[in-house]
Amino acid sequence: MDLPKKYLEQISENPISGVVKLCAYIRAMNDQHQEWSDDLIDLILQAFAALEVLISEEQVSVDTELPDVWQDSPIDMAAKALGFIHAIEQELTQQASTIKLNDYRQKFSNLLSKRPAYEFTEGDIEQIQEHVNQLRKLLQAATDLDEGHRARMLKRLEGFQSELHKKMSDLTKFFGFMGDMGVAMRKLGQDAKPIVDRYEQIIRAGWQAEARSAGLPHDSEMPRIGHEDANKLEKE
Repeated sequence: MDLPKKYLEQISENPISGVVKLCAYIRAMNDQHQEWSDDLIDLILQAFAALEVLISEEQVSVDTELPDVWQDSPIDMAAKALGFIHAIEQELTQQASTIKLNDYRQKFSNLLSKRPAYEFTEGDIEQIQEHVNQLRKLLQAATDLDEGHRARMLKRLEGFQSELHKKMSDLTKFFGFMGDMGVAMRKLGQDAKPIVDRYEQIIRAGWQAEARSAGLPHDSEMPRIGHEDANKLEKE
């Protein structure tokens, strides 16, 4: 008996939410069985193996320690794995709630806050969208990325694009995403330079929005990601 594909697809779209749903499914299947069966044990171990992969690739982050199950009998393996699944369901449910609460805070901060907002011009938005689209094409064509890492970077890029608005109460998500991309680019070699160029242009737009909010001159200089930095990325 295989794990339903819909849970794997949900995990691919949103790892935290998808894992919570997978854990709930395993819990429900366990509740339906009065005793251990081969199908139930197999489902639990499949789910546990999938969670191991997600944790090792840092698609989800949990404090609960992975148990060592592989030297036990099938029933003992399943029992330990099931305990772990229950624990991370609670942990990731809390994470998902925190993310949702932060999204609500952002939403109402944009609507209700009297603090000065960071505002992008129409030209800023158009340029950022253009650079994001170019960045997407470059990532798709990059030869130094494995498929899993490419998919995660493209998903982050899509999420960033969906969060981009003309007026934002803060630029935390903007610079947070660009920080993630900066770390990810260290995995690139010969493909780094053109990607760094687009990355710098997106960062520049964020800097200009922040400078306008702070009342700085429109031509204020920002720290640059220059050719020297790109060469370092290529060498790493």
